[in-house]
Amino acid sequence: MYINPYNIYHFLMFNLGGFLVKYLNANRNCSFGENTHFFLGGGVINETGFKKNIMIGFNVSVKGWLIAMVKGKIHIGDYTIIHPRTIIRAVDKIEIGKYCNIASDVYIEDHNSHSIDSLERRKELLEEKSLGERKIISKPIKIGDDVWIGRRVMIYKGVTIGDGAIIAAGAVVTHDVPPFSVAANNSAKIVKYLKDSA
Repeated sequence: MYINPYNIYHFLMFNLGGFLVKYLNANRNCSFGENTHFFLGGGVINETGFKKNIMIGFNVSVKGWLIAMVKGKIHIGDYTIIHPRTIIRAVDKIEIGKYCNIASDVYIEDHNSHSIDSLERRKELLEEKSLGERKIISKPIKIGDDVWIGRRVMIYKGVTIGDGAIIAAGAVVTHDVPPFSVAANNSAKIVKYLKDSA
């Protein structure tokens, strides 16, 4: 009898692995709607102490990591897919709309990890060593409905991405992206506008 190796992989990663992540990890760290699936290789880290700080809608697939730090909040709309190795990290607030497709290896962060000034970085490191915390500069991120975010995109603090927008693979997004537009290249330059299908 031939056993397809992909079927074994699928069972371990998605069925068994997803069950374990959902009930041993996500269930304790976030609130999620019916038919939401988690997968091995992803999960939820909630350092805030409040389960409601990470809210996930219905029919969502989470294959990457959701991380809420300090007082961070993450809200994800219905039918959104977050692919493997993607990291969504909030100290303020990250909102992601419905029907979004977020590819693998995407990084979404609503704060500066460190200052660009070397003396400030030194001060931050010393504060973290002595106090266990440091000042973090943050601004919320809002991603609309029906947004497609390509592989290895980086989205940073204070950005709003409008409904129906596409962020091409490898773009670094540091400014707002209008609805139904395509942002590409390293600087996430708007290269095209799409017809509003709504």
